[in-house]
This record gives sequence, structure tokens and C-alpha cells, in this order.
Amino acid sequence: MCFYIRNVIYFFEECAFPSFNSCVKILWIRVTYNSSPYFIACCYFLPNPRHTADDFVRQLQSDLDSIMCNSDCCTVIVTGDFNRLDTSFLEHGYGLTQCVHDITHAKSILDKFFCSHPFEYRVTVFKSCHKTKHKAILATGYQVPCKMQPSSRKKFVFDLRASNIDTLRYYLNNCSWNNVYDCTDINEKFRNFVETLLVLMSRCIPARVVRLGRKDPSFVSPLVRMLLNKRRILRRRGKFLEADVLADKINVIIQRKQSESLSNLTSQSTRKLWAAVNTKYSGHDSYISNHISADCLNEFFAKISTGEHPNLEIYYSSAAKCDLEISECHIESILRRVKRTSSGWDALPSWLFKKCSVELASVVTHLLNFSITAGQIPDIWRTAIVTPIPKVLQPGGCSDYRPISVTPILSRITERIIAQRL
Repeated sequence: MCFYIRNVIYFFEECAFPSFNSCVKILWIRVTYNSSPYFIACCYFLPNPRHTADDFVRQLQSDLDSIMCNSDCCTVIVTGDFNRLDTSFLEHGYGLTQCVHDITHAKSILDKFFCSHPFEYRVTVFKSCHKTKHKAILATGYQVPCKMQPSSRKKFVFDLRASNIDTLRYYLNNCSWNNVYDCTDINEKFRNFVETLLVLMSRCIPARVVRLGRKDPSFVSPLVRMLLNKRRILRRRGKFLEADVLADKINVIIQRKQSESLSNLTSQSTRKLWAAVNTKYSGHDSYISNHISADCLNEFFAKISTGEHPNLEIYYSSAAKCDLEISECHIESILRRVKRTSSGWDALPSWLFKKCSVELASVVTHLLNFSITAGQIPDIWRTAIVTPIPKVLQPGGCSDYRPISVTPILSRITERIIAQRL
């Protein structure tokens, strides 16, 4: 057995634990990556070993006990070929999670990957390039940046069926959120919160990417586009009956969307009514000048939107005396009533807060109370997705555009709560 380590990792060493039987094939290394310690074990339980299964289990338990006693806040990974060994003690006795769910040899899962932080890794099984009957296991870390917003022509369609939502709620309910509660830096606290949610969403909620054309009408939503693509595939395969059933479903969705949009206009002003009519019958597209770049618009909007710099000492002293404390029950009711709206720079959708309000109420309450008490907000709340909307038909300069800014949903919730309490 051996480890291959990338040359970008400089801090690693082999761990020498007391050995009860020299025939036991367990190799440990300690790696420090991004200031976090990792203990990784490579195990091989032979089909016909010279030692007993109890010897192997005893050695592995002794190694894990030594790690747990001497190292705090570390990530433990135990992987290898366990053959027919009963590995349930790793899950029940040490809280490790087996992340391999596909067959790795014949009709069994012999090669396993146990981890103390299962939400940080995505484990896949595929055919090995070596000549072996075993399949290869690839465990990749979730590199989830805060910016997960797709481009304007790409949209995510999430499968929000009840079974997927229940799975997500189960994992959220069992999540400890220690990386949020124990952190004292507001930016790192919120970053850990966002990354955990994005990882759980990617594991529990299937999503598909669809492309929306620039000339698609407003009633062609990402869901409608996905169903249209599916109908086209069915017709190409000669399944016309199934395609017709799907077409009827698409018509119902479009009719419902159109009726909702028109019903909202009944209470609007005459100006907005004519604006809606013009968008239906206008035969020209909006003109966008080629000499105006995104950097020019960004500099212009930043210049006209910047006010006087606030006195931070006054803010911090006021926050220290602030007795505004938000209750968990109040936050749950707000999250439950979140309307459909665009997500901000953190890419957390509105349906996540609405459908998982009970599970997220506690950690969201902690985040908001911490921010108000400390007098600080995460940097990501100061970042908005700005869409320039032309004020005139043919804009000639930056002043002819109106900025529409979208901030994270939790930022808007916090602003609304403070405005109501003050």
C-alpha cells in the first residue's frame, strides 16, 4: 500500500501507531491543508489474511481512539478494500459515514470510503484504467464558491418533488452547524452556512441546466423549456402519444402563468397596463450600445450610488447597546412566507427557505442575532447582482441605464426586520 500526494501539499507525515499485529495492512498519514488537519487511513483486509478479523478491528479502533483523544477539529478518512469485513463499528462507534453507494466488485461494495465530514466530499465509482476486477473510487472535495449564479441564458431547474424535499429536510435537521455556531468571524460564519447549504442541495435535490434563448417569450420558463426539450426528444423517437400528453401539460403550465401575469395587472396603473401591452406588440428589440462595457456601467453606478462614509464607532457602540433580539419563532414564520424571488450572490433560492423554514430557523436566527449584536454584516451582503435596464429605446450612455440590484435573500430579510423594529 502507498499514498501519492500532490506536490502542492507540503505538510504531511506518516503516522506511527502502536501495532498489535504486523500482518495488519493499515497505513496512516497526517496532512495539513488550508490550516486544517486530516488523518487518512489506507486499509486492506486480505481475503485470506494471516490475522483474524478481530485483530484488524482492534488495530483500527486503537488508531482511531488515539486520533480522537489527541486531535480536535480534524477530518478523519478511512478508505480501502475491506472485502467481507463487518465495518459497522466505524459508523456506530466513531460516527463515520460510508460514502460509497455503488457496486465496486462483482455484486458487492468491497471498497469503501468512510469520512467524519461526509458533506464535504462527493464520491463516485467508475471503471479503473488498471487491469483489475475492482472499480476505482474518486472522492472530490466540494469547491463551492459563494458565486454560483448561472449566466443569463442558463437556468437551473430543480426537482422539488416531496421525496427530494423530505430528504433535504432530514439532512438539515441532522446537521450540527458547529462550523457556524463556533465561528467568531461574521464572514467565515456566513460562508460556512452557505457552503453547507449548497452542498446539501447538490446531494438531495436533482437539478438540470436548461438554456433560454434571447427571443423566447416571457411564458417560456426554465420548466417549460425543459419540458419542450423532452417533448422534442419523444417526437424524434416516434413516441407521439407521450409527446402529445406532455404538450397538454405544457399548455396548462403556460395558461396558468399567463393568467397569473394578467391578473396582477388589474390593480396596476394605466401606465403599467400600457407598458404590458407594448411588450406584447412591439416589433423591435431593445438596443444596447456596443461601446458601453460592463466596467463602464459598474464605475458609473458605483459613483452615483456612493454616499457619505458612516462613522463605524457610532455603529459599533450602538450595536453594543442594542437589545434587539430576534426569536426563532419569528424567523420561522418569515422564512415560511418568503415569496418567489431572485437569489442573490450566494445563490440560495427562495424555495429553500420556504420549504425548509423549520429546519433553518435556528441557524438563521443565530446568524441574524450575531450580525445585529456585533454591528457587522457579511461582505457578501454588500455585493449585489446588478442588471442594467435601458430607460430609453436606444441608450447612448451610462446615464440611460437604470440599475436593478439583487442582494441575498437573508440580507433583505434582515433589512425588513430592522426597519420594522426601529
